[in-house]
Amino acid sequence: MALKVAIVEDEEQAKKNLEDLLKRYQKDQHKDLLLSFFPDAVKFLNDYKPVYDIVFMDIKMPMMNGLDAAKELRKYDANVFLIFVTDLAQYAIKGYEVDAIDFIIKPVIYEHLEQKLDKVIRIIENTTKEPKITIKVDDGFAALRASSIIYVEIVNHRLFYHTEQGVYSAYGSLNEVTKILPSQDFVKCNHCYLVNLKFVTGINKYEVSLGENRLQISHPKKKAFVDSFTDYLGRHS
Repeated sequence: MALKVAIVEDEEQAKKNLEDLLKRYQKDQHKDLLLSFFPDAVKFLNDYKPVYDIVFMDIKMPMMNGLDAAKELRKYDANVFLIFVTDLAQYAIKGYEVDAIDFIIKPVIYEHLEQKLDKVIRIIENTTKEPKITIKVDDGFAALRASSIIYVEIVNHRLFYHTEQGVYSAYGSLNEVTKILPSQDFVKCNHCYLVNLKFVTGINKYEVSLGENRLQISHPKKKAFVDSFTDYLGRHS
């Protein structure tokens, strides 16, 4: 399986060093890495498509720093694995605020890179079968893992994907989404909501709780919804 890797780095020497180390990793570990290079975050984010598996990003860059770029990136791609590469160790910890999986301190040495990549690739290989959905948002595309979607809401022909990473908005119909997401895990509680049963924390009369969220269950769908949730609990007990 070929993994698509983006390197966002404005320093030519740092970019060349990382490229050489990644090519060494390919050879040593027999992994197929497709490398793409971007000299700054603005060029990387322009017309971004959620096609990458891993992004290596410098923090200190002109025009837009890596932390701000990562916040923008997460608007379009909640799934990509983000690794900061930086000499600013004091800022690297802030990467966890944008779901960075790790960071590497410059100058990068092979043993550190190997350790980080081994971890990320293990996760990728274990989750490749997980259902994903790509949606068209106002200014591009967003890729979402099905397991991260709490519920989908429709309001005036506009869909709102409530996820663990935030809310994503797109045009479409709830029936179309129902056909894409796993039917055994995603069930309508009424004509406005498609619920991920994984996040259900309780059902009380005609109301379903998903953590702090409370959604109404319609009378016609009550039995089917409760039966689906009972079946879900049985499959995951």
